[in-house]
Amino acid sequence: MVSVKNSSKNGMSEFEGLFNKIRVIHESSRNQQNFGFWSTDSRAHWRGTAPKSRVEIPSAPFVIELEPPFWGLILGFSVKQYFTDPKTYLKAELKKKVFRYENFNDSTYISKTIPIWLGVPFETTFFGLSPIYSDSDSPWVNKVPAIKSEKDLDELPPVDFFKSGLMPLAHRFYDEIREMLPEDFEVVFPEWEKSIFSVLWHIRGIENLLLDIYDRPDFVRKLFSRIRDERKQWFIAWSKYFNKKIGPGNLLNDEVGSSVISPKIYEEFVLPSE
Repeated sequence: MVSVKNSSKNGMSEFEGLFNKIRVIHESSRNQQNFGFWSTDSRAHWRGTAPKSRVEIPSAPFVIELEPPFWGLILGFSVKQYFTDPKTYLKAELKKKVFRYENFNDSTYISKTIPIWLGVPFETTFFGLSPIYSDSDSPWVNKVPAIKSEKDLDELPPVDFFKSGLMPLAHRFYDEIREMLPEDFEVVFPEWEKSIFSVLWHIRGIENLLLDIYDRPDFVRKLFSRIRDERKQWFIAWSKYFNKKIGPGNLLNDEVGSSVISPKIYEEFVLPSE
């Protein structure tokens, strides 16, 4: 058995039962079979998005993914605390793993990895927007645009990997959860996952952005270029801090759709930045 680091000092004995349950689940034949469906392990926000080729696996995998408010009702935690307190987050993540395995007969692989995800507002806070928290709902993005004019864009400070927006909270989560975990578990630092368009949707405002595309296309290209460059610099800082190579990135882009922008607009403005 692997002992929890500083368990008595940090009051972590309550977690030992969860760690041991997950160890047993991790090695079970059913869980190992589920692992065989996927080409990657947990990342900052894993939703079963990287299955192996269909020719390599016996059937198409599927996952059951509940949103944090539903998990809060099932497991009895405050959604606000989940997104702002590392200990609440870790306990909820461990309980989620056990509950999944015992109640969902899906293809989710239960790993000993704790990916950190700080919610939809994460990347938008790098540019001055503040998250809105609730005890019973997921955090959302402040609807007041951060960029109201070209001058605002010019005066926008560069993103700081340590100080911008929720980055101090991200480092706190990573450091404190890493300290609470036993040696055979690991924690994954949150990634910049939002696409350029998704970030601009919020920090410029979608109505403003769509009008800009028709009225000020050069300004729109400037917007896309700036956020693209900030994302690249963020990952360079991440690479230096963790001493890791930069691999393929995620582009979470729920906002892209033909109900909002045409394929022509996508190809001209969005695709080059991606």
